[in-house]
Amino acid sequence: MNQRGVTFLEKEVAGQVKSSFPLSSLTTLGVGGIAEVCVWPSCVRDLVTLSSLKEESPVRIIGGGSNLIIHDGIIGGVVVCTKYLSSFSVIRETDKALITVEAGVPLAQLVNFGLKYGFAGLEFAVGIPGTLGGALIGNAGAQGEAISDLLQWVEVVDEHHQIRRLDKNDISWGYRYSQFKELHYTIASCCLIMEAVPLTIIRARTDEFLKMRSAQPHGYKSAGCIFKNPEGTSAGKLLDQCGCKGLKVGGAVVSEAHANFILNTGDATATDVLALIEKCRKIVFEETGYLLELEVQLFSSLE
Repeated sequence: MNQRGVTFLEKEVAGQVKSSFPLSSLTTLGVGGIAEVCVWPSCVRDLVTLSSLKEESPVRIIGGGSNLIIHDGIIGGVVVCTKYLSSFSVIRETDKALITVEAGVPLAQLVNFGLKYGFAGLEFAVGIPGTLGGALIGNAGAQGEAISDLLQWVEVVDEHHQIRRLDKNDISWGYRYSQFKELHYTIASCCLIMEAVPLTIIRARTDEFLKMRSAQPHGYKSAGCIFKNPEGTSAGKLLDQCGCKGLKVGGAVVSEAHANFILNTGDATATDVLALIEKCRKIVFEETGYLLELEVQLFSSLE
């Protein structure tokens, strides 16, 4: 993006605009190149303005920075960080709560709301570091539950730069999938329905998911699970069976605690991580016939 484009953004966007911004600071894995321009929108109108640039320049979105690997080098166009799209409002009824949240709201905030006031449905999200927008795009979930189960509607900026409200059934959903992965829409906000349930039940279910995640690595930077689970088995199990734990490329290493996690030991690059991913995929395919599919999203410098 040229200086004219940067000047336009600084004038038209209410949020922050920064040039040559290190994207590694915005991801949980801690790798990635330099954004030509990085923008932190503060309102939906900012998203409309940014959407209008898509015909001239790539516009890519970062939420909480988990489930994401950003390539090394210069990341062209505009990178949008939704951190300040953080509005959170609640309408409580006798048996449920209608929660309207903007795309940048952390999942942890919603989990804590349920734990505090006795509204269920997001216990599966405890310990997941992402934001609401990213969770919708990837249909985040666990143990057969998913964020789409709670969705009533979602507000987007469409490919014509118009604000639209879509019902849940207007969008296709699947395992770690939503149609937003193909649509050229930007998620602005959504409404979730959480059911009123006794706190003892919510706490017990939350503890179950925390126990399940206790086997995941802690203390290192990671992007979360690298691969989707193939039908009938788990990616972590296949990687473990094939001896991938402890494999290393540069500063990236496969976790000894959970083989579906790649850790940044301190000086990893995206090139290291991607090379290690391909090494693991090749080993698993040659030994089992399973071709593992990525769960993490990639930001390429070539897009």
